[in-house]
Amino acid sequence: MALVLAGFCGYSLALGTLILRRGRWARFLHRTALVLDLVFLYILMRHSGGIASGLLPVGLLLTFTVGLVDGPVVAMASSGVLVGLAALSDTSAVAAGAWRLIPPAALVGVATGLVIGRAARREHRGAEEIDRLTAELKTRTEEARAIEERCREVQDHLVHSERLATIGRMSAEMAHQVRNPLSSISLNLELIEDEVEHLPRGSRENVRRLLAAIHKEIDNLADITESYLRFAKLPPFRWEKADLNEVMSEVIFFARPEIEQRGITVTHRFDRSLGSVRLDKRQFKFAVMNLITNALEAMTPGGRLRIRTRAEDGEAKIMIADTGVGIRREEMDKIFDPFYTTKQGGTGLGLSLARRIIESHGGRIACESIPMVGTTFTLALPVDNDSDGEGASDVED
Repeated sequence: MALVLAGFCGYSLALGTLILRRGRWARFLHRTALVLDLVFLYILMRHSGGIASGLLPVGLLLTFTVGLVDGPVVAMASSGVLVGLAALSDTSAVAAGAWRLIPPAALVGVATGLVIGRAARREHRGAEEIDRLTAELKTRTEEARAIEERCREVQDHLVHSERLATIGRMSAEMAHQVRNPLSSISLNLELIEDEVEHLPRGSRENVRRLLAAIHKEIDNLADITESYLRFAKLPPFRWEKADLNEVMSEVIFFARPEIEQRGITVTHRFDRSLGSVRLDKRQFKFAVMNLITNALEAMTPGGRLRIRTRAEDGEAKIMIADTGVGIRREEMDKIFDPFYTTKQGGTGLGLSLARRIIESHGGRIACESIPMVGTTFTLALPVDNDSDGEGASDVED
């Protein structure tokens, strides 16, 4: 008897642990435990008086647990089986008059299973409904948070656009006010240059140097004025299909004098399988030249400029990499902001204009930089694959 009780306690602990750790198998393990419980109770009652045993009321408590987990049907069935096993465990006790205990025991078991099972089922349904509502509320909350974030982004974009529009109008007004005096100054300089020819040879050279310096400063002011006007309103786009490799070759050829003057080595690798792209050549070249100029200004003599094109995921990509001073991490989020610059005398419009032009082409621009190692700008444009060819070419100057 003691051995049976010890075995009953041991398996109960083992099954309880498995049920807690194996959530997917909990129902199967619980049903297995129910069968084993009935077997153990039958053995115990067989050695303790059968239907008249004091273990029968204890066994009927099993109906309570079964009802909580498996509902009223299984609970009532298990209580009926338990009473039947109790009667079979000692037929002599039943014959002696203990059979009178069978109806009330069965009634108690069935009633307990019915009441507890139905209550548990309602509780389970309520818990499932709460879980469903909680999940739905969580989903709605996430959707509301996403909408709020989107509204905030749109609001920030509108505020930013309004600020840019205001700055653009001011820039355009200022540029127009400056352009006319510059034109007048340039015209008068040309007249003065004509008069210089009548001066003595020694004085003539000095005056020419002074006039050349003035011309250079006027050209710088004209470039700044043009940048402000372009920032205020980009010129109308003139679209055409173009070979991107050919356009990049023209840009490199145009930039070659400054590259050589600065003592920079330039290499390029062009993907011949690159499809044609839809470009405004003039404005696209302006954007790329801004990036190349920035790269040259970031390097010292002996630096290396690498330019590459490649086709990737239906896009034409251009990488412009330098070995310059790089960009600090805290500056990376600001480099495309209008009027933000770290260069002495810079307008801070070059990268902002470059991004606007690239985005107007349906593309995007990204920057990666490591301080004191170098910076890489990547341009991605949609490509219209209607050209043949394969491979790439490498050229080093």
